[in-house]
Amino acid sequence: MNPWIAAALAISLIAPPKPGKHEQWDAEIAKLETKAAKRQDLVGGVVFTGSSSIKNWKTLTKDFNGIPVINMGFGGSELADAVYYIDRLVLQYKPRVVVVYSGENDINAGVPVRRVLEDLKQFIALVHKDDPATRIIVVSLKPSPVREKHLGKVREYNSLASDYIKGIRNVEFADIFTPMLTSDGKFRDEFYVSDRLHMTPAGYAIWTDILVPMVRTAVLQR
Repeated sequence: MNPWIAAALAISLIAPPKPGKHEQWDAEIAKLETKAAKRQDLVGGVVFTGSSSIKNWKTLTKDFNGIPVINMGFGGSELADAVYYIDRLVLQYKPRVVVVYSGENDINAGVPVRRVLEDLKQFIALVHKDDPATRIIVVSLKPSPVREKHLGKVREYNSLASDYIKGIRNVEFADIFTPMLTSDGKFRDEFYVSDRLHMTPAGYAIWTDILVPMVRTAVLQR
């Protein structure tokens, strides 16, 4: 490949996306910033961001007791939105650790799996462009009963994301997909509220069991 073309492609992977549909989130991002401004311990802490599974984690502070965490999730968002707002959601707080859950809405909206993966790559690249030492934990997409028709694509994305992350320093993959299914691959109804999409406290307990030790280790290593 022509080296100039290769360089242009590399730059395109870390360039922020152009304004457009992302701006629908301006008001919500401003509210998140206002909430974060009240936290004196936030800089150098742990930022959780992504879609509604993060936004709705009401017990986040209690579940991560002793760790300075902040919830910067915004429901209905896609990974490209998290990339677009990464300065305001993540980078301005100089976090030691970033935990991101996003991509499920993208797949449901028909965004190709490979495109979602490219958005994840861009998110990681932008965090590490700001500070290569920042630890990133990418949470796998969960199996949602109401979106069963997309389960194959969710599995594909999780596999691609996990494989990609293996080669990147300071990035880990948290598999919450597998324990949210039975041993024979069935949905566990106790993990979901009536919409069969969002989670009950039992669902978040699974996430807590997996993520707390990962976050604690990441904070210490950072």
